[in-house]
Amino acid sequence: MKKLLAIVVALGAPCFVSSGFAIDRDAGMIDVIGADVGGYRDVGYFGGSLWVENRLAAKSEDWALVAGIGGGEYDIKNGSDPYCWFAGIGIKRYLAGFSSLTVMGSYRNFENESNFDIVAGTATFKLRFVPSRHSISPYVAASGSLQYCDFQAGYFTETDETFNALVLTAGVGIDFMASEDFAFVFEAGLSDSQDFNDGVQYADGFYGGIYMRHYWQ
Repeated sequence: MKKLLAIVVALGAPCFVSSGFAIDRDAGMIDVIGADVGGYRDVGYFGGSLWVENRLAAKSEDWALVAGIGGGEYDIKNGSDPYCWFAGIGIKRYLAGFSSLTVMGSYRNFENESNFDIVAGTATFKLRFVPSRHSISPYVAASGSLQYCDFQAGYFTETDETFNALVLTAGVGIDFMASEDFAFVFEAGLSDSQDFNDGVQYADGFYGGIYMRHYWQ
């Protein structure tokens, strides 16, 4: 937990020095679609997601609105295997040094009932080692997510659980440009959760994804 927190703080430090930068590849809109996987404590996940990033009409051209939807299935050891869907919306600011900061709110619902819900506020910092205009652009990303969890008995515990949690992630990724406006993206990282109110540390493990990213001018 302490090591992962140190990584998040270290990656986020450059956020305090910012200047105007246009969004990746000077695009007006960026679409990302792909597959998400995770392996957590007694839990596996496989699903898909669609995200849209739309540049705002700001003078600096370094602000964007971010929204996404997705869904998948959880494989819970000795429990149910619920399907879920989620939606999120937030704001993104491009900073100095090919970096960006995204602040987002999201909601995740399981099996179309209010029996297993997660409401979260998440801040994500991303730093590219090579600008996105290059054919290969590796990056690192870190996030902190404060979550309200409402878990029904039979998923992770024998009784109903309602609690707050802090989930930290740190990962690496790389963009491979297939054409001037299309890229394949690979990302993987570690996740660590800290529960409050005698909750469940349900998000300890790893995550990954394979995506297709399209830049619209």
